[in-house]
Amino acid sequence: MKHLLKLQYALVLLAVLMLPCLRMSAQSAVSQVSGVVKDGTGALISDAEVEMKSADTNIIHTVHTDERGAYTIPSLPIGPYVLQVKKQGFSTYVQTGITLEVNSNPELNVSLQVGLVTQEVEVQSVGLMVETQDTAVTQVINPQQVVDLPLNGRQPTDLIALSGGSVNAGSAGGAINTLDYPTAVAYSVAGSQPNATNYYLDGAQNVDFRTNVGLPMPFPDALAEFSLGISAMPANLGAHPGGAVNGVTRAGTNRFHGSGFEFVRNGILDATARTYPTTTGAIAAGVRDTLVRNQFGGTIGGPIRKDKIFFFAGYQGTFSNATVGSTTTVVPTPAMLSGNFQAFLAPGSGCPGAGSFLKSAYTTAPGSNIIQPALLQTPSAVLAAKVAALIPSAAYDVCGDYSYQGPATITTENQGVGRVDWQRTAKDSIFGRYYFTHYVQPSQFTSGNLLSTSGVGLADFIQTVAIGDTYIVGTHGVNTLRLSFDRTATVRASNPQIPTLCSLGMNASCPVANQISAYKAAPGFLGYDYENSYGASEEFAWTNGKHQVNAGFTFTNVQMNNDGLFQLNPAPTFNGGWTGQTLSDFITGNVDGYSQGNGQLGRDGQKQPSAYIQDAWKVAPRLQLTGGLRWDPFLPQHNKYSEDSDFSLADYAVGTVSKQYVNAPPRHYLPRGRRIQR
Repeated sequence: MKHLLKLQYALVLLAVLMLPCLRMSAQSAVSQVSGVVKDGTGALISDAEVEMKSADTNIIHTVHTDERGAYTIPSLPIGPYVLQVKKQGFSTYVQTGITLEVNSNPELNVSLQVGLVTQEVEVQSVGLMVETQDTAVTQVINPQQVVDLPLNGRQPTDLIALSGGSVNAGSAGGAINTLDYPTAVAYSVAGSQPNATNYYLDGAQNVDFRTNVGLPMPFPDALAEFSLGISAMPANLGAHPGGAVNGVTRAGTNRFHGSGFEFVRNGILDATARTYPTTTGAIAAGVRDTLVRNQFGGTIGGPIRKDKIFFFAGYQGTFSNATVGSTTTVVPTPAMLSGNFQAFLAPGSGCPGAGSFLKSAYTTAPGSNIIQPALLQTPSAVLAAKVAALIPSAAYDVCGDYSYQGPATITTENQGVGRVDWQRTAKDSIFGRYYFTHYVQPSQFTSGNLLSTSGVGLADFIQTVAIGDTYIVGTHGVNTLRLSFDRTATVRASNPQIPTLCSLGMNASCPVANQISAYKAAPGFLGYDYENSYGASEEFAWTNGKHQVNAGFTFTNVQMNNDGLFQLNPAPTFNGGWTGQTLSDFITGNVDGYSQGNGQLGRDGQKQPSAYIQDAWKVAPRLQLTGGLRWDPFLPQHNKYSEDSDFSLADYAVGTVSKQYVNAPPRHYLPRGRRIQR
């Protein structure tokens, strides 16, 4: 822990020392404008004053044109702007209706007319602005699309699919599993692997590092917009070879604004379910939607100090109740529990093994298919009877087939986001953002009914923090810093009413409470996964004549703490190897397999550094060459308790064995502390 704290302090100190010389761009979720200023004859105008004024906050960004009449204003927050250009001897040029989107680089060329500087020529922007700087193929999801398009469950990441080059892979190939947040996303972009896409929120990484899938984004009303880069990514975007999803949260403005919403989905509000005849002429009954979901919340934003400090906050609550379909399973009937399998194995019964016989060593007589009464009184059989007593009595058929209605899936999710923006000086702007989302799905269970479990419960909590500082260096440079922290807590929980085999009388060790696996399992595999990631990134953008150079670095320190409890409790299995039938093995307590272990404890970590440089060279007014280099080394994961292993072919050849673990086979060695003991 002391080493980690030292590393964090060193990163912060390094970032502060590099403020004058580094800056971050595309992954900062900002925009940039550039252009050329000419007069009516087409002559270039140098030293003209170019201002971009935010229509929301009145913050002004000012530069001057160079000897070629060119200008570039990088690191502009997204939103509406007014462009103003002044030069002595010319009328002032004003262009309104400009809207900058995330990671856009439009070109705004200006033609000044001869006149007094006090005179104004106003131009209204119409239509889309052409992207002339960025080599990446990018799809921007604008604020209107984010809020207005219908989204099932109000998940804004569903809009990524609007890009023709992306496909939501979901859990296909194991990209997303139960240790990921329920609304985590795994998009395959331009044919890449589902876990090869980069995700950013306000310029900070927004990734579950255990599986490399995207963490959830804020709800639509709290998300300004986001973009999806499909191909030809710039040098500052790396780590994963796929596309890049870049989201931006909403920010406050000089005007107080707010919203409230409630969305209800309930089958009782639907129209009468239609019925249609089948191929046999029968009328099929209509089916009503059984999902009940209520989503509500609101946002508020405005100035804390006009033209200087702004705030934004939002909340969304989601409550849902979904009825699941019926399930069919096989359970021992009362006759089977008494040892009588005659009806079950009778010829023509339709049951598995119909017409066969139990092994004579376990029956009252060969071919009787009745278990010897003494075999139902052994400790193992008594324990099996206690497990069977947790299965409710019902109208079983002769085979023990039992259809039942599973418990409803009840979930609650709370999301919140808060952001503050501070224009500290004309050259320095700072923001801080906190986002959380908490998802709870209780494990349903009715006491005394092993079939009533809804499975593993979930208690997931994600928190992300981003702090950014953008500083204008002289007249040609901009420096941006990002510090971030993400914490992902995923817990697979049980229900306190679920027993263990030990509580039912088994003479064994059951270290995990409220988990049972014997013929039927409840609730399932338990465990937890906690991840912490600390990130720092910085980049410097420098414009010099025909060149715009971007250079920077990123560093992420990842901690992954987890404990898989799936092997800790005893798990007997039955397959009919003793008596000839699975159910008869179960009621006599004859176990065919038994597994128990130490679980899976993980205390892993990884450091992920990278650095890059890129140059955009304006060779001619209609020709730009962009080239860059990126250093993205892979540093192997490390384990706090040195719980890993390796092998050496050379050691194997000479028969070398471990001195610490003397029973390990040749070539196989395990680390101890910081030194490997062979």
